Amino acid sequence: MTTTLAALVSALLLSELAFDPRDTAYWHRWLGRFGCLWRRTLLAVIPALLAVALVQILPERVEVMEQVITGVVLGTAAAAMLRADARSVRVRAPHADGQPGEAYSVLSWAHKQLRRRFDELSRRRIVTFLDGQKVVGPGHPERLLVTAEEVAAVLGEERRGARARERRVLQESLEVLWEHMDVLRDPEASGSDRQKAAFTLAESLAKEMANRRWDRLPAYDRPKGRR
Repeated sequence: MTTTLAALVSALLLSELAFDPRDTAYWHRWLGRFGCLWRRTLLAVIPALLAVALVQILPERVEVMEQVITGVVLGTAAAAMLRADARSVRVRAPHADGQPGEAYSVLSWAHKQLRRRFDELSRRRIVTFLDGQKVVGPGHPERLLVTAEEVAAVLGEERRGARARERRVLQESLEVLWEHMDVLRDPEASGSDRQKAAFTLAESLAKEMANRRWDRLPAYDRPKGRR
């Protein structure tokens, strides 16, 4: 029993650690902590069951310490067997598709599929979050502008440390944001122009937030004292 428990715990922990913390923060923000956790728990069942199966093969140990060590080794082995070629198959590596010589294991494949599902769900939540800000009401659309200012600040930081080609792309993205932010702030802009600017700005922000894996509440929506 001790061996089985140790194998389960080590396999589950290693499965959890396989996720990048930045991805986890991004998914928690847009999918909710519970919604993200139960899906990842289902995925962790794969190495856990394999670890239990490996325990049944070996003879039972007498000493408690031997049982613990054996369980940890078997749990680690189960996670390793299901994550072959871990250096080339990473949870955060969508560009890895089609590389020759990759040995996708069961868990690596499952992680990849789950990441895609989580990313797609997160993207939809971002779009939903910004859809409600596309229609300009009385006064300035403050929430949309605050979000745009925060994203523009991040792009500006990236631009300062980027290479020449990347800097040009970031500059173009910034100019799009600035152009529509200026229209929304202009008291003399027509209602039609302001509506078009809000729509385009929301679309641009959705793209930037999904690409940059935006994992925090915009400043406008944060409780006081939270950063």
